[in-house]
Amino acid sequence: MIASVIYGDLSFRVFLYLEWDAFAALAKEEGSEFAWSSEKYARQVRAMKPEIRPVVARGRVPQIKVEDAVYGVTDPMRVQTFFDGFTPRTLVRNTIELARIQLEQYRAGQVGIPAKE
Repeated sequence: MIASVIYGDLSFRVFLYLEWDAFAALAKEEGSEFAWSSEKYARQVRAMKPEIRPVVARGRVPQIKVEDAVYGVTDPMRVQTFFDGFTPRTLVRNTIELARIQLEQYRAGQVGIPAKE
């Protein structure tokens, strides 16, 4: 059922609504920043395979920024919110915690940035 709503037969028959302005305010309250990608990046995302591309809403990719780390809002995040009972606040907090862990590991030299090909 959930897959049908997100990608299947029901994807254009059932509308799920997320109040992005309220989500942005929530992200700010929790100590991160909510931003929209550029339109150019959203066009690049649309060219990706559907199973790996980030969410595109309002013609851009919604993002959560924590210091230098940027995380796109993903379909699994939306599934957790709409179907699994996670609150948007929990999703923002989880993203912030992930960013802090990854930034700490990066600064400690435990992980690096992959080389561009």
